[in-house]
Amino acid sequence: MSPWVLREDTTTGGKTVFPSQFATTFDVNLTPLPCLQHLTADQRQAEYRRAVGEIQARAEAENKEKRRQPMGVAAILAQDPHSTPSSTDRSPAPFVHASDDSTEMETRYRAFVDAFRAEAQRLREHNRELADMFPLWSFPPALPFNSPA
Repeated sequence: MSPWVLREDTTTGGKTVFPSQFATTFDVNLTPLPCLQHLTADQRQAEYRRAVGEIQARAEAENKEKRRQPMGVAAILAQDPHSTPSSTDRSPAPFVHASDDSTEMETRYRAFVDAFRAEAQRLREHNRELADMFPLWSFPPALPFNSPA
């Protein structure tokens, strides 16, 4: 079992310290996945190995299909962890995820936002009038959620 080092406890005002001086050991009880609880420990391990093997085979087939090789440990460790990728497959997020015409959705969304902001402003103004009803440093009760009938 590896000790967990609480990093915030390692500040010592310039003295040389070792992480082992601040290591805290926690017992972690691992339990089987609920869907595999009925299996013995050996059967669960076999199921885990089978699932990992299936994932590896799928990844290998995909790499072969796309004619690419896994990077490997040396290539990964050689990367600068703070650099940004030269290119990505990401496209800009759509304004609204919708199945119908996005301009119609944008118009309806803008109308909703405008109405919401106007009502929020009215509520804030009305809230100032009601502020004297509650004691200082208290929160008035929350308003009910307004759902369509």
